[in-house]
Amino acid sequence: MAGGMLDSGGGRDELKTQFMTREGTYHLMTLAEYSRPNRVGYANQAANCNAPVKVSFVNSGTGENGGEKIAFNYGRELFVYPYKGVRKAADLTKPIDKRVYKGTCPTCHDFGPPGCLKNESADVIPLLVGFSGGQIQLIDPARKELSRLYNEERMIDKTRVSCLKWAPGRTDTFLVSHASGQLYTYQADLECGNLPPQFQFHKGGEGFTGYTCKTKATKNPVYRCSIGAGPINEFVFSPCGAYLAVVSQDGMLRVFHFDTMELVGSARSYFGGLLCVCWSPDGKYIVAGGEDDLVTVYSFHERRVVVRGQGHRSWVSVVSFDVYNLAYGEVPDGLDFSGSDDEGSCNPPAINSPSTLHRPLTDTQGPTLHTHAGGIARQTGRQPRTALTEVTATQGDQQAVPKSPAHHSHHILTLSHQTAQSTQQRLSPQ
Repeated sequence: MAGGMLDSGGGRDELKTQFMTREGTYHLMTLAEYSRPNRVGYANQAANCNAPVKVSFVNSGTGENGGEKIAFNYGRELFVYPYKGVRKAADLTKPIDKRVYKGTCPTCHDFGPPGCLKNESADVIPLLVGFSGGQIQLIDPARKELSRLYNEERMIDKTRVSCLKWAPGRTDTFLVSHASGQLYTYQADLECGNLPPQFQFHKGGEGFTGYTCKTKATKNPVYRCSIGAGPINEFVFSPCGAYLAVVSQDGMLRVFHFDTMELVGSARSYFGGLLCVCWSPDGKYIVAGGEDDLVTVYSFHERRVVVRGQGHRSWVSVVSFDVYNLAYGEVPDGLDFSGSDDEGSCNPPAINSPSTLHRPLTDTQGPTLHTHAGGIARQTGRQPRTALTEVTATQGDQQAVPKSPAHHSHHILTLSHQTAQSTQQRLSPQ
């Protein structure tokens, strides 16, 4: 294809170098445009690490370290760059921060809001990083003066960190889930103990059990919740910050009231595990995707599955709502509105937050659902045994990550396929 195809007249077919979609025009970039100088081989560095590439964003306001920033991981490396939007590419030879880890690799990360740490300056931009060995690191990629390790000796949990999030509106509190099916609550300013933590039963329910830390002095983690019968794949807070949606390898979506850790709703996949979850911007729906190749839409108020979107031919790895595209009232007919017989419901606490005062289904400003699939590698809960070495980071390395096309299939609620190759932001190396 690089040289073109010969037609019947002996000439060459014209190779198109651009195409247009409703989100913009995509141009073919040359190798010199997206490859970095002095490129090194990345395949060897990522050979023993199958963690997917994750992306985190933060807007740190104005000032010396202000502006939007993007963080992403690949193999054993973590990169932080200034983010200038899809129309203006960042200088990939000048990362804000680049770290290379030994003995483990980053699996997930999340920026906290600037100033959320009690004992740190308001200029600090906290970035949490979870690792395949179970450790958690807290860093400030801009000033590079902050570096804390949690579960460093792996006495809390030895399994891979599958997801971590800062708790909205709760200053320095963050949650960490592991492949063991445990969800831990940490406080950034607390230390971890020198011995394995002891827990005592707090409360339990269908498919979950909560424990509090049983120590005289307050240590991390302050709370542990055992959820489901397999690894926790992802969790996300509701827009109002009061509820927590969790999806697990046992195929269950569970919704908790975060302050009380009461189960307020649940649903089951068609089959297989659920891999990703997302709230609608108005907090009315929860969308999950997984190994059944379906997009399951759960109504939080009705406590039932209202849509199972079909059309994917591989596991659904990411789901997200597009608030700028298609309105609820404009969704065409033909969707499968079959409810699930397996979803459960509980009596939730009263919903008083203004964020949960929802609009009717016919609102013309509602968001559109986008899902991502294709090229999904099968993941297993079994982790290789590797020797733990101290997490190390190299700073000042000005070499940047190479870019290569990232192909996905996008679906709206109509489940029509679209090409979504971004040549402006190429984050996954060749």
